[in-house]
Amino acid sequence: CTFNWGAVLGYSAATGGAVDPAVCLPLYGGCVAWTLLYDTLYAHQDKSDDKKLGLRSSALTIGDEATPLFLRACGAAAVGGA
Repeated sequence: CTFNWGAVLGYSAATGGAVDPAVCLPLYGGCVAWTLLYDTLYAHQDKSDDKKLGLRSSALTIGDEATPLFLRACGAAAVGGA
């Protein structure tokens, strides 16, 4: 999630160096939620390889049953700014 920090830096640069927590925290939280959403989508494509290699991906951790709800929650958080 460190590359999401660029959203906060971009906001700061656009506002002359100001960091408003009321703006930056929801912005960062929304970016983290978006990262979790797309990472989980892509992780489902590699589940069998992850199992063979003993990796703990988000798709394996969350499981098939809970994934749709998790993706919806991440999507809502990304749009709503966490």
